[in-house]
Amino acid sequence: MRMEFLSMPILITKFENHKEIKSKLLNDIEMTSKNNLRDDYQSISNTDWHINSKMDRPYYETIKPIILQTLVHLINDLKLADLGVEYNLTQTNYWFQQYEQGDFHTWHDHVSSFYNNVYYVELPENGAKTTFSILNKEYEFDVKEGDILSFPGTIFHCSKPNISQSRKTIISFNTDFNKKG
Repeated sequence: MRMEFLSMPILITKFENHKEIKSKLLNDIEMTSKNNLRDDYQSISNTDWHINSKMDRPYYETIKPIILQTLVHLINDLKLADLGVEYNLTQTNYWFQQYEQGDFHTWHDHVSSFYNNVYYVELPENGAKTTFSILNKEYEFDVKEGDILSFPGTIFHCSKPNISQSRKTIISFNTDFNKKG
């Protein structure tokens, strides 16, 4: 058997208005229903993964520009317009997760999405970044608070335990695309 590789684009985009919206975003998240996830696969202090309605997520209007900016970057940077086929690229879902000290999320993927996106709302200096596993080799990228990390949904990734005493807050959203018409 022969193994060949194609490179997989991982995008890191800086959200330019991060400092202006961070406080409002965190206040909006504070008003959202509280739920923790604790089992063998994850320890997440607060998330709204369980909520299905946009109405119960007061932060949606605040993150809408972030999602739109990311969609534009995906279309342009992945050169989707150059494929000769018109596609609709859409955000399919979104949720926040807050990791206190010791919290983690084990290896998983988002196989049903084209690209997964992680917006780092709060990222302590030594906070756990997203770690990827490809053929049992781990990779991490130099992301900072205010960055949006976009990667193919089929890549296994995790959030290792947050060793910082400060909270890490992310907003994840999946994107998908299909042919127009």
